[in-house]
Amino acid sequence: MFSQFFNFFPVQEDASLKYLFRPAQDAQDGGSPMLFLLHGLGSNEEDLFAFSEYIDPHCAVVSLRAPHQYQLGGYKWFDVAMTQGDFQVNLDDVDANLGSLFKCIYELIEKYAGNKQRIYIGGFSQGAIMALLAGMNEPQTFAGVLSLSGRLNPDMQDFFAEPSKFANFPIFMQHGIYDTTIPIEAGRSARDLLKTYSTDLEYHEYEMGHEVTSESLTDMLAWINTKLAAANESEIEG
Repeated sequence: MFSQFFNFFPVQEDASLKYLFRPAQDAQDGGSPMLFLLHGLGSNEEDLFAFSEYIDPHCAVVSLRAPHQYQLGGYKWFDVAMTQGDFQVNLDDVDANLGSLFKCIYELIEKYAGNKQRIYIGGFSQGAIMALLAGMNEPQTFAGVLSLSGRLNPDMQDFFAEPSKFANFPIFMQHGIYDTTIPIEAGRSARDLLKTYSTDLEYHEYEMGHEVTSESLTDMLAWINTKLAAANESEIEG
């Protein structure tokens, strides 16, 4: 379905992480908005890039490849382990890879003259975890975060910035009630945790598993495109 679409956008290797890039149409004064997308465990940069076909054309879209190969194929942002049903990660590993993610984001914002007031980040599954951590670590860098079927462990709050920086930080979250990879309870726990930081949090549940469906995609696109349109109108009026 998307094979011809990908032919127009070859993998780029001129940054610290490999990526796919869809440029914005009609470069704007002050730079174009940018949306960074992060794939899940065992996938690659093509996974979420297909969504860029439906993103506001005035927004540049970057889909990053995680830095490490996964033993079962594809790539990973960090190692995970399930111990007696508990989801465990090495926080030092997450910290190092979060640094690698920020390094690449900064590189590409400069390379493509992104509007530093309108940078968004989103991801699916493990990519959603990284997107949430990036947003909560440096809310000043992002205009909003999208989390598709993600989670957060309580100890990941060590990466969060001061609570005072999140008054109305935009966060969009969605999760499947039949998800067996990251159970719905984990999604709800992450939602409840983030609600204590941001009053601008939109959360949706769907009758789906660990996936993106047409319904969940429609809601995600509506959120990001509405944010982009509102910012465009504000700039025009300003």
